[in-house]
Amino acid sequence: MALVGLGMALSKRDIVFTITTFGLAAGAYIFILGIQTINISFFVAFSLLTFLLAIGQKGIPAPNRLALALISLFVILAEVAFYQEWNSAHLFRYMMVIPLAVYFMAVMGTIRVERGLACATIIAADALAILIEGVV
Repeated sequence: MALVGLGMALSKRDIVFTITTFGLAAGAYIFILGIQTINISFFVAFSLLTFLLAIGQKGIPAPNRLALALISLFVILAEVAFYQEWNSAHLFRYMMVIPLAVYFMAVMGTIRVERGLACATIIAADALAILIEGVV
């Protein structure tokens, strides 16, 4: 999914979300190397950047902002909960249904997402991995 996200980011001319997508993809590739601490740091930092861009950047329509903010917020909370080994971290696995539902609504066109879909693709892939890990 990191490759799909990078392809989507390179096809757009939005430099801010392209840089954020590259950071998220780097976190995904670091995960493949097996370095968990750096992966979580990269992923949470760039997911947080996506969240802040969704909330604070002017010119993004409200449904687009809400979709990006919801997708990134839930994944940030889940990643931090698992890394910090919170007592109720297992509940975050099932909460990944929310960002996945928002992402699929964005892909299907129910929610109009004009900017940041590449970032949302990589973050939603992580949400899917978290959900699958909890079910299996």
